[in-house]
Amino acid sequence: MTELSAYDRGDGTCMHLVDNRCSIYEERPEICRIDQMFEKVYSKHFSRDEFYLENLKVCKNLQISAGLPEEKQVKLTSLPK
Repeated sequence: MTELSAYDRGDGTCMHLVDNRCSIYEERPEICRIDQMFEKVYSKHFSRDEFYLENLKVCKNLQISAGLPEEKQVKLTSLPK
């Protein structure tokens, strides 16, 4: 179980994602506040770019595991230098 399991609608996508937008954006949990979590926890372990890329990898793996069609999955590209 991951920290985000409670929000998974069963296909690797957050249940609060509506029309490709977060429907609870202003009230989203801390774990969804990427920059805040980076500063609070992950800056000790990753550069900001590495952290963003790791977040994308997790999303992609969840989507693959849930069988989401490739065209609907996040795209992984290298981050600009």
